[in-house]
Amino acid sequence: MGYLPRIQIMHTSDEESGQIYIPRVNALLAVVCVTLVLAFRSSSALASAYGIAVTLTMLTTTALFFCVARRVWHWNIVPTIALCGLLGLVETSFFASNVLKLVHGGWLPIVIGGILFYGMTTWKIGREHIRRRLQSTMQFDQFVASIELSGLLADENRPHCVRGTAVFLASSAVGTPIALLNNLKHNRVIHERNILLTFVTERVPYWADGKPRLEITAMNDRFFRVIAHFGFMEIPTIEKIAEAAAAQNFDLRPNRTTFFLGRETLVPSKGKALSRLRRMVFRLMSRNAENAADFFQLPSDRIVEIGFPVEL
Repeated sequence: MGYLPRIQIMHTSDEESGQIYIPRVNALLAVVCVTLVLAFRSSSALASAYGIAVTLTMLTTTALFFCVARRVWHWNIVPTIALCGLLGLVETSFFASNVLKLVHGGWLPIVIGGILFYGMTTWKIGREHIRRRLQSTMQFDQFVASIELSGLLADENRPHCVRGTAVFLASSAVGTPIALLNNLKHNRVIHERNILLTFVTERVPYWADGKPRLEITAMNDRFFRVIAHFGFMEIPTIEKIAEAAAAQNFDLRPNRTTFFLGRETLVPSKGKALSRLRRMVFRLMSRNAENAADFFQLPSDRIVEIGFPVEL
């Protein structure tokens, strides 16, 4: 949903896509729970914090139920408001009875929730800002056309063509990756085969065996856009991509391929898209995001990272 950086997520059910286990979050919960036990020392001391946490969770669940009933189940507005209003009235009375306990430990879940909310919204706002900044990049078909036309007027403008296959990981199936543009800008080279690879996780546990995993669009004999489909129970790896490519008679051998990754270097923006504190939080979360090379199990000796500045 875009509220957290890339982290390892393990799906525990092949029937429901929302049943997940996140090792980092579980480890963080363990540390926080031990800290709370040592700090409060008794269950009675934790009662105030527990009451606030439970009643706010109930209110939040009712609000989410209203959104699901309207947007997913398409319930009529009148019965939805009536049902959620009744539930909310009861839960609000429970919460009101616990408000006086805020100074006796009830502030703790609110502070924890506020910190998590601030961090998650910071990541969402920051990534949306970066996405808008990168949307202005050249469309892929325009990029391919410009490569075909380069050198017609002056031979020194023609980029050097080198042997081999280059794969550029692209988070979006539209536009041209910054890594490809910067590689051409600074190195003045183009590989004889260039593949833009995008991973898409579908809302099915496993991608059907009879369906082709890869959508391959050939722009010409040198440029290809590949969209790889995976189920939520599958781990997207480059080896599975290579197997699917061989099954579809598309040459992609990881041990003979160079993988180009883009690395964003965050620089302060004159327009101050984010406050100073949000920028600090975003940088901290960005540094702790799981590396794309490890996430997709790319061969470590075949990776080239190209940095580019992004104002934030």
